[in-house]
Amino acid sequence: MANNSHLDNLVVLRGLGKGATAKVKAVQDPATGAIYAAKILKSQGEALTARFREVVQNEMQSLNRIHHPNIVNLINANENGVYVKKNGSMYNCMYMLMELCPNGELFDILFQSGKFDERTTRFYFHQLIEGLEACHRAGVTHRDLKPENVLFDEAFNLKITDFGFAIAIAGRDGSGALHTHLGTEGYMAPEIHARKAYSGVSVDLFATGIILFIMYSQNPPFSKATPTEPYYRLLSNKEERFWQLHSRNKAPNYYSADFKSLITDMLTLDPAQRLTIEQIKAHPWYNGPTASAEEVGNELRARRQRIQEAAERAREQRLKSAAGNRPGIVCQGGRFYRGDDTGVSDLSLSFSIPQEDLVAKPLPANFQAVTKYSQMLTGLSPQEAMTIISICLSDYQVECEMSQGYYEVTANVITETDVVNFKVTVYDAGNNMTLVSFDLLKGSKFDLMNIYRKVEERIQEVQCS
Repeated sequence: MANNSHLDNLVVLRGLGKGATAKVKAVQDPATGAIYAAKILKSQGEALTARFREVVQNEMQSLNRIHHPNIVNLINANENGVYVKKNGSMYNCMYMLMELCPNGELFDILFQSGKFDERTTRFYFHQLIEGLEACHRAGVTHRDLKPENVLFDEAFNLKITDFGFAIAIAGRDGSGALHTHLGTEGYMAPEIHARKAYSGVSVDLFATGIILFIMYSQNPPFSKATPTEPYYRLLSNKEERFWQLHSRNKAPNYYSADFKSLITDMLTLDPAQRLTIEQIKAHPWYNGPTASAEEVGNELRARRQRIQEAAERAREQRLKSAAGNRPGIVCQGGRFYRGDDTGVSDLSLSFSIPQEDLVAKPLPANFQAVTKYSQMLTGLSPQEAMTIISICLSDYQVECEMSQGYYEVTANVITETDVVNFKVTVYDAGNNMTLVSFDLLKGSKFDLMNIYRKVEERIQEVQCS
């Protein structure tokens, strides 16, 4: 693997994610072939290095105190690592080596293949609560629970990760009152937004209630938990209007009385009135019918198989279309079809796509060691896929920049509330297959996944035409 970057003696396979202080990459031990997740923090000056070292040491200490099937395992750590890039340049870094969770993030699987049914939601909520209970018993509060920090291992078991904001429940002064304003806005408890002292246990459980709602609904209950936010105001006032709004486009009586009760009591404005872990585990909804591990694994594997089968059908259709002299993509009545693409120039494109001199990057070895649900395998050609991406992005207020020589574009999309920056790369996956990968650079993952789903729907239209 001479063309790969290296982290000490480990081979870097691909990026898995990027946060405020670190990058996460899949790495392989060449001696054993084992693949791990490495959280890497680049040294950036004395002050930042000291802060990052504190973050790493904090996370290491937290993970070393917690040993539980629903907590990601820490394998090793090095405060004096060396990262060697493909071009031979190198830099000093700190990193943690953790178990790889190859079935990706909770966030990704929900937005790629849909919300969970009630029995599956309950199965994973049990695992989430049990993992969190192990943290709290070890005296650790996470403080940044969100779907992006919930992973799936090889057997589709849930694993809590990213303890960079974790701290002892007792706090620095031993009182249990925490003061630091941190976390992710959409999952923060009201007292953090209000910059009041807070209990780490209580804010962890608040975030867990939001995750529960997302697992069953595929969307968050509110944008942020402040008294003036419209949805949170309705929920905290126990108004039925909250549930009526969220029940749109769902089956009648989708939310049971027990589910409503649990969510309302976990997300109440007053932390003193919120349910404890013991009360959550005694709640009627928590103790309802639950899917087995075998059923859950089979269901998630079936979801992935359906995606693969759709891509294979598209590949076969593309080969038939090419033989029948019916290449390209056309759009009529807002729908996409396979056909003579001479009219594509009349469509609204967000960026121009050269007809020549572009190549799809070859898919790196072990690129799919971790399932990312913000990527799709398709039988469309790279040119067809990039054309659909360009047309879809034209519906937004967007700035796009194509990479030189490759089917790859970086986009800045202005949404209703923010700006989302992401990169779309089209890879040659071999055997006449193409892999389209969306990677968030900055902004909301909810915004990115909404854009991704729109592109995916259009690609599926062509695959089925």
